[in-house]
Amino acid sequence: MMRVFAILSLAIAACEASEPQPPPLDLPAGCNPLMGGVDCFLPYPSDVYLVPDSSLPSGKRVEHTGASKLMTDDGQTADFGDWRPFDGFSKNPTIMFSLGTETSMDGMIRMDDALDGSQSSASKTLLIEAETGRLVAHFVDEDPRADDPNRVPLLIRPMEPMQARTRYVVAVKGLVDSEGVILPAPEGFRRLRDKQALGVAEWDSLAERYESSVFPVLETAGLDRSDLQLAWDFTTGSDEQLTDDMFAIRDLALEWTQNNDPVVSIRDVIERDEEDRAWRIVRGDIEGPLYMERDTQGAAIHRNELGQPSQNGTAKFRFIAVIPRRLINRFEPGRVVHFGHGFFGSPSEVEGGGARGIAEATESVFVAIRWKGMAELDAAVMVADMADNPPQLLRFGDRVHQAMANWIVTSDAVINVLHQLPAFQRPTEPESLGLVISPDGLSNAGQSVYDPSFQGYVGISQGHILGGVLAALNPHLSRMVLNVGGAAFTHMMSRAGPFNSYLAIIETVIQPDPFERQKILTTMARVFDRFDPATYAPYVLNNKLPGSPEDKRVLLQVGYADAQVPDFASYFHARLLGVPLTEPTPMRPWGLDTVTLPMSGSAMTLFEFPDVDDDFRQRAEPTSSGNKVHEAIRRLESTKRQIDAFLKPGDASQIIHPCDGPCDPE
Repeated sequence: MMRVFAILSLAIAACEASEPQPPPLDLPAGCNPLMGGVDCFLPYPSDVYLVPDSSLPSGKRVEHTGASKLMTDDGQTADFGDWRPFDGFSKNPTIMFSLGTETSMDGMIRMDDALDGSQSSASKTLLIEAETGRLVAHFVDEDPRADDPNRVPLLIRPMEPMQARTRYVVAVKGLVDSEGVILPAPEGFRRLRDKQALGVAEWDSLAERYESSVFPVLETAGLDRSDLQLAWDFTTGSDEQLTDDMFAIRDLALEWTQNNDPVVSIRDVIERDEEDRAWRIVRGDIEGPLYMERDTQGAAIHRNELGQPSQNGTAKFRFIAVIPRRLINRFEPGRVVHFGHGFFGSPSEVEGGGARGIAEATESVFVAIRWKGMAELDAAVMVADMADNPPQLLRFGDRVHQAMANWIVTSDAVINVLHQLPAFQRPTEPESLGLVISPDGLSNAGQSVYDPSFQGYVGISQGHILGGVLAALNPHLSRMVLNVGGAAFTHMMSRAGPFNSYLAIIETVIQPDPFERQKILTTMARVFDRFDPATYAPYVLNNKLPGSPEDKRVLLQVGYADAQVPDFASYFHARLLGVPLTEPTPMRPWGLDTVTLPMSGSAMTLFEFPDVDDDFRQRAEPTSSGNKVHEAIRRLESTKRQIDAFLKPGDASQIIHPCDGPCDPE
């Protein structure tokens, strides 16, 4: 019997070996063969682009050559790796693929579906951690800007933490056309799946790697090989390549403040007696260490002979402080709260109604500085880079590192310098505005208007986003209010209103083709990671950096159907931080535990405006009409009450539920 079985096995093997092979794929050099030449870049990210490089932390480098290299419409390189080499792919990737033909979204897990469905072998898309077999929760978008039904980017967005230096396998199956007919696999992948030769010398080893490293992962996950329409793997890069510069500059800034006091000069003090205005506006400069090659827009990090960040003298940066009217008649000093401004904005936003209203409600001195790199003065350089040097269009991120150092220096100035200046002190002349006599006859003449022993932070929109980075870095800030922002820039920019003009410029000066443009946007993830709150979330509450306050707490305040920063990115940030959702809540986003209030600790509160149309949320583009959610939350009395209760030291800090039932407009 065994002899018969052996003969049959040999006969079958001979038949397989004698099956005619298709002609070699006709591929240009550098073309990823999976799409069979229909597209040379996709799918992305992909380990076919990883090459050895011992100079980088992971020992690998992402390299695009030949037909896989991204180009602008006028033939310039649009490869961000030409500016900064990557040692792997983003942990927060936008994963882009196409089957090369019109594809229905029917049956795919969408943004508002229960994301548990993506963690089942029945899902049409799977993202698998290769070593453990863990299925990563995600949803799928399509790019609504596409102008050709056969060239519509399909985008997988992971919605839970992924790991550094880790290989992931992506699988696609069961996708259909508009008539419900199963679509064929792209020719290159079909040959790998069906054990047919690619016939391209450049990719001779790919079939062997799929057999040893890709298909076994999929089989273990319970997938039938014959059902696969596309599958590939990619490996995330190291954390060190993303964080080394930021952590080094943090250490340098803290060392500098230990040995130096910031030099503060006051430009002007405006004191008002109008009922609807702040008591004082103080504008000035703080001089601190410079870690850039120069103190201008577009500057790069200054480095020593070993390539490490180093100090390059000192430089001045502007600050604005708002001292609220409610401190005029208060005997005790108020709190001091740092304020983070919005998208490519300016510190003058601290004088606006939203920030000033919170300052009044909390009886806090608000201090603001510029988010260098992502402030109004940086926008022109970014636009010029889009036109003249596209691989460098995100180099403004270097200056964000300087911004983080400036916040540390500002916090130190609050402790050691500002409260000693007359601009931040009560008057000494009898009967002056702001001089208060207590019931027992004591005077606060000449006292500081704030208590330097406690510092909080309120960041709105971009102030939330970059505040999520600052929360990990600044050891002086123990209470962080992050309002209407999120994490993962390439996820946010797909729907964020402020990115509309940014995307329009990319369309005009870099790439008008929406399919090719989406490739460029997708590859931005690893560059953004250097200053993305998703990268630094693990260091905020859990793996804290040296010197961080033991009692650090974070309060997220976010809005459902926010047209400026998509709410799913806010929920993602909450999951990365590991904070629960407060109850009662208008809805329960996927993957968040809930907590009853009041509580001591960190959490997220969700606000909903029932009269806001939310139909736009599924479309992966900013809504043209916008809505009130983003701006309105900061102005709600309930929001201010919650901030006031939270921005306190020690056990006095509580997260309260500020609404009657789920939070909505009062």
